[in-house]
Amino acid sequence: MNRKPKVLTAVAQCDGHDASIQLVNRYLREDDIDVIYLGFNKSAKDIVHAAIQEDSDAIAISSYNGGHISFLNEIIDELARQNSAKRLLYIGGGGTISLDEADYLEEHGVDKVFRPGISMTYICARIKDDIDHLTRENPGDFSSYLSNIIYNGIQSQNGIERKIKVIGLTGKGGSGKSTLMDELIFLFLQMTDLRIGIISSDPTFSDRLRMNYLNSENGRIFMRSFQSSENYGGLFEELSDVISAFEEYDYDLILLESAGIGQMDQKITDYSDLSIYLMTPDYGADSQLPKEAMLDKADIVILNKADIEGAETRFQRIKKFLSGRIEALYKVEARCHNSPSVNAVFQEITKQLHIETSANRLLAQESSTHDLIPFSHRNYLGDIVSHIESYYETTELEVADLRKFTERQDTIMSKWQDLKDRLSYNGDISELTNDPDAEVFLEGDTIFKNLDDQLVPCMRRTPIKTWLPVIALPNYDEAGSIHRYFRKQNIPGEFPFTEGAFHYRRRQQDPARMFAGLGLAEDTNKRFFLLNQENDIFRISTAFDGPTLYGVDSDEPGILHKVGEGGVAIDSVEDMERLFNGIDLKQASVSMTINGPAPIIYAMYIRMALDRGYKMADLRGTVQADILKEVQAQNECIFPMQNAMKLLGDMIEYSIERIPHFYPISISGYHIGEAGANPIQELAYTLANAFTYIEYLSHRGLDLDQFGPRLSFFFTSGTDMEFNVLGRVARRIWAIATSRRYAATDRTQRLKFHTQTSGRTLLEKDPLNNLIRVTMQAERALHNNSNSLHTNSYKEAYTTPDHDDAILALACQQIPLKEMGDFHYIENLSQGAYGIDVLTDQVEKAVLEIFSEIDREGGVLKAIENEYFRTEIHRSSRQYESDLHDGVRKVVGLNYLRNEDAPLPNDPLVRTAHEKQDIQVEHLTQFKKSHRTEYQKSLDELQNVMRNDGNIFEELLNTVQVCSLGQICKLFHEEWGFFRPGR
Repeated sequence: MNRKPKVLTAVAQCDGHDASIQLVNRYLREDDIDVIYLGFNKSAKDIVHAAIQEDSDAIAISSYNGGHISFLNEIIDELARQNSAKRLLYIGGGGTISLDEADYLEEHGVDKVFRPGISMTYICARIKDDIDHLTRENPGDFSSYLSNIIYNGIQSQNGIERKIKVIGLTGKGGSGKSTLMDELIFLFLQMTDLRIGIISSDPTFSDRLRMNYLNSENGRIFMRSFQSSENYGGLFEELSDVISAFEEYDYDLILLESAGIGQMDQKITDYSDLSIYLMTPDYGADSQLPKEAMLDKADIVILNKADIEGAETRFQRIKKFLSGRIEALYKVEARCHNSPSVNAVFQEITKQLHIETSANRLLAQESSTHDLIPFSHRNYLGDIVSHIESYYETTELEVADLRKFTERQDTIMSKWQDLKDRLSYNGDISELTNDPDAEVFLEGDTIFKNLDDQLVPCMRRTPIKTWLPVIALPNYDEAGSIHRYFRKQNIPGEFPFTEGAFHYRRRQQDPARMFAGLGLAEDTNKRFFLLNQENDIFRISTAFDGPTLYGVDSDEPGILHKVGEGGVAIDSVEDMERLFNGIDLKQASVSMTINGPAPIIYAMYIRMALDRGYKMADLRGTVQADILKEVQAQNECIFPMQNAMKLLGDMIEYSIERIPHFYPISISGYHIGEAGANPIQELAYTLANAFTYIEYLSHRGLDLDQFGPRLSFFFTSGTDMEFNVLGRVARRIWAIATSRRYAATDRTQRLKFHTQTSGRTLLEKDPLNNLIRVTMQAERALHNNSNSLHTNSYKEAYTTPDHDDAILALACQQIPLKEMGDFHYIENLSQGAYGIDVLTDQVEKAVLEIFSEIDREGGVLKAIENEYFRTEIHRSSRQYESDLHDGVRKVVGLNYLRNEDAPLPNDPLVRTAHEKQDIQVEHLTQFKKSHRTEYQKSLDELQNVMRNDGNIFEELLNTVQVCSLGQICKLFHEEWGFFRPGR
């Protein structure tokens, strides 16, 4: 067959990690291979379904969350069941696939398992070479027939006359054609019995990525992607024969999408019974309208993205230009699922094509959508940059004035002397007593002062008997330098909080907050107790399994092999009770790392606590719930963006009013970094997201000084030099921006963050080196004055840590914290180092430059739509891979001091036993059985709140009593649809 190699790529079900597969995609395309990326969280059946329809030569899958053997076996079985032509099958999954498992998979139908340490260039070269030597028998199916037509010049046998109806859809790139197409598919499936063919003419083969209703359950739909050609108006030469072939195979209707290449769009009308032209409000000047040939040719003209500022004005201008030449003119928000505006377009289509539809189930009234951020506030990041730059310019002007006019120096010098008097003690220590009522007294190895009804520790003694200041001050005696110190650094706990959010670290409570989650709730409960055996206060961080992260019940088809892998399975409030059994929630600080269905899981936690007799004011902790970084990097956004933000806003609003000690969002840079971003990007994107949340929540009517102190952050501590100052820069930018642009109070200005050591830096080869990496990364986090810290297990590159591994991981932070003196005596030990100061300023400058880039994109939400973040993260990820390959980055055990004879680890991998997975399903079955007469009424009440724009989270506290996670998420999907990349 005369064609380029074609590979279908995807990320396994309940798995969102797509950094590696995106790199593979890019390398394959550069090797002149057609790549159809199906996306993340794809079932085995959906992958096979798409691979057969697209007639791909190979399937390449990324899987990180375990369950890969069952998943691959399901793919192999499904290919056999479909009597598919030979397709090569590849999988890669970091270290989660052991050597034994790789051998098993390669013996049972997988052509190659790519494990850690193999370069992307090798992977792509291997796939291309395998395809070049692939001999495929033609199974005689429809997909092969289409390939013969398009590549081998075979003509359809259907004759000249055709009865099949063709809807042609065209418009410029980014107009939302795929999104509109997907909504039309949904309506045709709901309202007709037609068999539908979808022909996508696209140079990037990327339309499937935004199609949610093409899954394998919808057997009436067949989609095929073809390479578009500029010579054929974004279509291709063999289109007529392809259309005839669909009719020959008894399809009733074709939805034809062209790439959209300007004035040649009108070519689509030669093949269409009805043509649709899609525009957006940013079409340019009105003088360009006469150049839009499709405005005169199309049967239906649609202005999409009607929510954009100025859309109504643009719509009226188009209407005036058409002057009645086309009656079917609509404005829509295609991204809104089952919206009346798109439904009206569907009715127009069926009317013009005389297609019969079933009883009218279409919505008659548009749902209440609104701008997440007002158009007038779109330049918030640019404003922040201006405020910060102005702050520093003012600082230097004031320093110059102080040095020029001596009469202004007295105030600064007096303030400086007061601070030194407060924080230091220069008297005779031998004369101090242990009387706590004295002005200065000695308690153990610490000297305290009684100042303004506060005890201030000012000196501490080391075991070597060296007395050191608790907070060290620079030896400045000149007003200009002192003023600059106050404005740029200051002591810990004072604006701009560069050195720390608070004056002193906690003495009775370690920053340790270890991440744990495996198997059943009972298993994770035991791990919680293991990791907190030395602490009076439980500091818990909960990892959830893939099905929970994607809002899927453990009893869903094809899910069982994922249950309890890489995290704990939580399906119901009863699982939540088992998870925290025996833990005093008044003495616990609970963190939950979950995002898409986070409000449901959070509601389960609150309901469980209330049922156990606790009050909401007793509860403390954090739920991650960061939707923005999910669409940028982590891929666990399961609902459309608008709805996900509404749900998040409801949860935050409820929390700040009723649950005073809980952080209802943790704005995460860690997952951005793990997806491939460099440390400066991680910090910039995270802070940009945080300011976006401020804008959104303020637009909802919330007071920043109510919710601002309840925003928390989550950063990486890795091996790059810039990680030395990530916390310092984050606090300073946040403090200056919130005080200057938003006029926030002191509590809001204090940025608090959790840190995790870098998972992507850990290696399977010579894994004991990882203990050193993790310990040094932990020390960096502590020097950044992180408020809490998780240290990874050295085995985390290839397995979930077992009990002993978890204790070793905890030791990686306890050794610097307890054994080393850096964090026990002087609170600001590294402050004032010349190198640290230079690095802080340089990283801050780079972050502000990225803010300006995002501002030029139109802000974070517009940049997400334009895929700015994904593009930049993938670019950095590729650069990282290239640096490793070229030796620019030296990594011990990988490309430096590599021990070729060192065996790979053969430790038994931590897996969830099938028996336990069965137990989880049985727990869920019993929960559903016990509430079978109640759950539907509860869902109906929740649906009513959703449709009437009530606070969804408040109602969820009732819903979770009788409904499972999956049942609730299914209702959300029915009402809102599914997340789609872009618009």
